[in-house]
Amino acid sequence: MTQAASTTERTNDGSDRTGVSRSTGWPARLKPAFERLGTFPEPPSNVHRYAFAAGLMAAAVAISVLIGELTDINFVGLLIAAVMLAVWYGGLRGGAVAVVLGALAVWFVLTPPRLSFHADDPEPVVRTLGFLASSSVGGLLYVGARQALRRSRALAAEASVLTKQREELLAEAMASEQRWRSLTENLPLLIGQGGPEGGLSFLTHRWTQYTGIPHEKLMEGDIVKLVHPDDLARLGQVVRRAVDQRASGQVEYRLRTTDGTYRWQLGVIHPVLRAEGDVAYWVGVALDIDDRKRAEALLRESEERYRTLAEALPSHVVVTTPDGAYEYCNRHYLDYVGLTFEQASRWQDYQVIHPDDYAAAIERWRHSLETGEPLHSELRLRRHDGEYRWFLVTGAPMRDETGTITRWITASVDIHDGKVASEALAEAVAAKDEFLGLVSHELRTPITTILGNAYILERRGHLIAEQDRQQALADIHADAERLHRIIDNLLVLARLERGQEPDLEPLLVDRLVARLVDDTQRRNPWRKLSTEVTGEPELVLASPVYLEQVARNLISNAEKYSPDNEPIEVRVAYTESDVRFSVADRGVGIPAAEREAIFTPFYRSQRTAATAQGIGIGLAVCKRLVEAQGGTISAHPREGGGSEFEVVLPLETDDAISDAGRPQTATT
Repeated sequence: MTQAASTTERTNDGSDRTGVSRSTGWPARLKPAFERLGTFPEPPSNVHRYAFAAGLMAAAVAISVLIGELTDINFVGLLIAAVMLAVWYGGLRGGAVAVVLGALAVWFVLTPPRLSFHADDPEPVVRTLGFLASSSVGGLLYVGARQALRRSRALAAEASVLTKQREELLAEAMASEQRWRSLTENLPLLIGQGGPEGGLSFLTHRWTQYTGIPHEKLMEGDIVKLVHPDDLARLGQVVRRAVDQRASGQVEYRLRTTDGTYRWQLGVIHPVLRAEGDVAYWVGVALDIDDRKRAEALLRESEERYRTLAEALPSHVVVTTPDGAYEYCNRHYLDYVGLTFEQASRWQDYQVIHPDDYAAAIERWRHSLETGEPLHSELRLRRHDGEYRWFLVTGAPMRDETGTITRWITASVDIHDGKVASEALAEAVAAKDEFLGLVSHELRTPITTILGNAYILERRGHLIAEQDRQQALADIHADAERLHRIIDNLLVLARLERGQEPDLEPLLVDRLVARLVDDTQRRNPWRKLSTEVTGEPELVLASPVYLEQVARNLISNAEKYSPDNEPIEVRVAYTESDVRFSVADRGVGIPAAEREAIFTPFYRSQRTAATAQGIGIGLAVCKRLVEAQGGTISAHPREGGGSEFEVVLPLETDDAISDAGRPQTATT
């Protein structure tokens, strides 16, 4: 022990390093033994503990007895050593067994005379008590050291694990930081980090590459000088609000680059919070959006240009999404339908499309939406005043670079007037064809009769009887009058279509009618005509030529459709305000459905077209001539069959008559 202490002193002095090396040989060699003693084995059961303690103590007693026989020295040190080993292997329970057995051995075996009780000898008591005290203290000290060693080893193992975990976490953190720095340096972003109270703590080197300012200058605060003066206040307001609310903030601002130009940035500031809720640090990111801003400006300019063009077009322009929802309607369309954009977007609710065109229009529109085929249709759209007008609707899809439809553009052009004119032209062409057919037939028949009779009279007139010759001349005269009447009616109708006004003068209708009746009776003595005049005759302003043509047409129609044995009744009735001239017959009559249609040019009733000649303009000419003189004409059925046509002309004042001239006589 002294040598060990001396060696330790020299070792602490450091005076003799060689001595120190030699003096540490024994502890080094004993170290494995101490380490094995410090392994603290765990016996399988208490029996092993007790057996080990008893056997160990028996061996120690035997050796001590042998030593005592040889040297006459009662040595109890081996028993104490046995107790320590029993404690090492069996713990307190094994040590207690060893202490009890050792005390019995010291009392009965190691104190002479051996195997005696030593009732009156104090030496065995002292020796036994000394053994008990020394072995108990040694055992307890060993147990305490053993527990302390176990605890220190556990703590050392835990510390080793924690140290290893710390090293692993530190290595992971360093790797994560390295990855984060590598990521931030390679991202196309300007990234920075600041403390919870402000001030920059980190900036990526891309800031220097982007702005041309050294990294140190940027960290010192020169970064603020790079912001456009017009955007600095707005940027500061967003940052202050984010700091006050401990929340993220976003702002667009302009930043000066290496060439001195300003480019738009999308700046985002975001707090990183600790578990307690306070800010650990701030992260700021800036993304260059200048190209996007320029593209947006160009897009807005393009949209505004095309919107202005759409507003200036004299047509309806509607832009919809791929599924047909409205995105835009030009003002021309909204003014036409009398709706707001929100209302026009729900066009199904406002019956914009004519009910007769709705189903077909919707079917074509859905087909275009599903297939992408251009739209082309004609339909009627309701105007704000309720009138429907025809429109030509065309639509085409807009596609992106992948061919996907992004929206539909439809344009509607008003074709109402053209369509109506086209329909009128088609009707006019059909009427012209019908007219030419009728005229050719109506002209060919009398011309054929005239030519035939003239040929007979010229070549064989001296061979035929006088009565037949007179009949041929009468036929020629009748067909010539018929031709004259057809041509006269066509000329009058043409003049009226051109807007030519008739020359009006005062006349007495009854005198004009009487002259026409006498003339008709003279030409057709077999036809019965009756004339009736009622009321006091008054002058009217009318055209003698036009009124005579009306009367001739009405009397001629009555002759054409009345049986030969039935009279034709001609009446003239004067009232306080007008004069009424009517012609009544006993012909086939006029159905109620045709009372207005018979006054249409070239109209012929299906009931009489096959039995009576004519081209259907006589009554139309009568209507136009009467209306040109300020009067009206109408047709009515008669009781007992037949029809009655009545012309009503207003009576004029004395001043109007005096201004127009003197009255016409019957011979006018």
